Amino acid sequence: MNGAMEMMNRKEFESVFTREMFGRINKMIEEEKLSWGNAVLLLKRIGHCKTLLKSVNHGFDFSSLKTRFEKMIDEENKKERKNERLLVNLYECFLMLYDFGISNELLTTCVRSLLKVALCKEDSKEAQKEVEIVLMALNNVYTYGSSMKKEQYLNEMTEIIRYHQEHRNLTRLAYQSAWEFLIGRLTYDGELNSAIVNELHFTKEARKELEDLARCLDGEENERNTKKVFEGNMLRRWIGTVEVLFFNCQLRKEDSIGLLNSVMRVFKVAKDNYDEIRLLCFSFFKRAANRNMEYVDMIFNEGIVDQVLGVISQSNVDRSQIEDYLSFLEHLCKMLQEKTEIEKDEKDRKRIQRKLFEKMEEEGTEDCLVRFRNVIIKGEFNDYFLIGDLEDYFFGI
Repeated sequence: MNGAMEMMNRKEFESVFTREMFGRINKMIEEEKLSWGNAVLLLKRIGHCKTLLKSVNHGFDFSSLKTRFEKMIDEENKKERKNERLLVNLYECFLMLYDFGISNELLTTCVRSLLKVALCKEDSKEAQKEVEIVLMALNNVYTYGSSMKKEQYLNEMTEIIRYHQEHRNLTRLAYQSAWEFLIGRLTYDGELNSAIVNELHFTKEARKELEDLARCLDGEENERNTKKVFEGNMLRRWIGTVEVLFFNCQLRKEDSIGLLNSVMRVFKVAKDNYDEIRLLCFSFFKRAANRNMEYVDMIFNEGIVDQVLGVISQSNVDRSQIEDYLSFLEHLCKMLQEKTEIEKDEKDRKRIQRKLFEKMEEEGTEDCLVRFRNVIIKGEFNDYFLIGDLEDYFFGI
């Protein structure tokens, strides 16, 4: 089971770990066919995989196993002498497997207990793995913990990140999870901006991680092995974290440009073999393009548009790729038709618009689009549009 999970993508995971599957695990525990110790190991592994893939399938939420966990947590917390090791195991599994809804009281208890474990500074493999699980579990808190105050976590999480920056005691996944926990809280507390950007130097750390992972994927070997699956998943997580910060924080210009450059580097490496990463990069580029014409210019100058047009011109491109590339091109064309009242931005828009037109003519994009006239793809807000509409944008430019 562990080996199979390491190779699963999100769709495969969600097809296996359904409400029925968790119900069967619960029944095996009840019938003593699965010891509690082995059940914890199995459920931590499932939770680890679910959290790594960022799966949301609600299989655990409506299962009898979830009811068992809630009852065990409640009963153990009522005891005068609590079994702290048991509670940590319960909190870890519960937070990694649960998808929505948790009481403020239970949330506070879970966070307080797990942060104590996460502050462990041992560098043994066993300690590192335990801290990784704890930080992954805590990372899920921001999804359903809007009422949590920074006094409940900020000092501890800051200490964890700073200690790692000095001693490199965390695993790569644990470190990313700690950052994602903090940045996820920005939605609820904008005052975290300064701590994340200025005190903990997120931009520098994120760029290093993105570029290290991109180098790991960059090579001739395209086989789907465990190492590449993990690195691909880590890149997805970092891009998502960077995007939240990029569009929710006040960043210095050089920091914004640096992050965009790193995401473009990832795109160039992962675009052909990692569909989810490619889609995340395109999402990032679209939002960046909407914000600033300087970012659009960077996307052109780094050759992203050249690669988009090159793929569209291929005769044997697969369906998932063509949808992503055409969607991005459609967004760019449409955006460049929208006039702005700011003189400098309007001047830049016209210059970039002309640059796009020339590149599209050079690649013979008009003729290529005829092949895709009847292709229907899903837009960002669940609306559908015909790729044939791109011809109108082409002539509009």
